[in-house]
Amino acid sequence: MIFGAVYAICIKCGHDFQELRPSEWRKLIDSGKKPRTRNELKEWSKEKVKEIFGVCNVNDDVSDAILIGQAYINMF
Repeated sequence: MIFGAVYAICIKCGHDFQELRPSEWRKLIDSGKKPRTRNELKEWSKEKVKEIFGVCNVNDDVSDAILIGQAYINMF
């Protein structure tokens, strides 16, 4: 529901809208082999944030958000 609302507002205002699936943004961060399970992916995300940015003590939601932002930067 929120996805549709955000998409509609972007289109109405003439802004680009790009959706990245988790596998896509993870590949833009690191092209190497990734863990398979959800818990391993969350730990991978926190470790990547620590490795790239030197930021410790973030939860998995924050680390995912940071890496999604970095993936968009890497895309361009």
